[in-house]
Amino acid sequence: MGSSSVVAVTGATGFVGRRLLEFLAARPDATVRVLTRERGNIERTSPPTEVVQGDMRDPAAFGRLLEPGCTWVNVARLEPMSEDGQTAVMRSLVAVCRAKGIKRIVHCSSAVVVGRNTAEVITEATPCEPADGYETAKLAVEELLLRESSGRLEVAILRPTAVFGPGGSNLLKLAGDLECRPAFFNYVKSCIQGSRRMNLVHRDNVVAALLFLLDAEGIAAETFIISDDESPINNYRDVERRLMDGLGIPAYAAAPVAMPQWMLSTALRMAARTNVNPSRIYDCAKIVGRGLAKPVAFERGLFDFISWYRTRKVPAVGP
Repeated sequence: MGSSSVVAVTGATGFVGRRLLEFLAARPDATVRVLTRERGNIERTSPPTEVVQGDMRDPAAFGRLLEPGCTWVNVARLEPMSEDGQTAVMRSLVAVCRAKGIKRIVHCSSAVVVGRNTAEVITEATPCEPADGYETAKLAVEELLLRESSGRLEVAILRPTAVFGPGGSNLLKLAGDLECRPAFFNYVKSCIQGSRRMNLVHRDNVVAALLFLLDAEGIAAETFIISDDESPINNYRDVERRLMDGLGIPAYAAAPVAMPQWMLSTALRMAARTNVNPSRIYDCAKIVGRGLAKPVAFERGLFDFISWYRTRKVPAVGP
């Protein structure tokens, strides 16, 4: 990991960040240092780490997190700040990184920065066409980081698709609808959604990609997608079926009739969705080709989510 074994983390109390700390704790060669506004959040939810109290938007507090030669892993979100606000904060943090002489920034962005591009297969080379404030701000931060990279400051950007797993919000609404909504409502929804790609990625695969980018050789200023889209069941109908089976929900009385893709695409446009291509997949061949081994197969990840979802609703039993 370079001349320093310190990994500095921002965003460690989030869904991905908490899991990242668990994995980092298993690395005997690394000292993990975390910046957080509330020290107790890290102590209660994570393995022991070096905690620096403060806000990452404060350059002085951020500077206390870093040391020469370390790697900064950012999984924090700066929303709801504006695009200008986010880029201004990141610019000031990069200046601190340079002053401290850190080695590498590993920044977690989002695959949705591709925006309205209607390509069937999205790669890192696909031109981005952001269509809303969220996508525009995410892309602006990426571009700033890539511009600021140099021989002394390496930048690796990770673009995950929709992250799911135990404790996450993705799939919660679908599981809740299947359990609580009338069967006819869910049947109609299934007909509309059909085989629309879900673009899910398991949290552990995102964390594995972040850890991979800590150590990967030959990175100067690069972007990588992480997804589980290579799985043929990463689509609405197959995910729905596995949720229904896992939650003991009876199958529909009749097989759902799939809406034609052009009709679904039109419906997505009318709903002002950015991605109007129901068949879009995000290709993570670049990072896999560099040597990443994803630890969780997609179907296994669905099983883990279902197991967690079932237990989370069981009332606690008193003493």
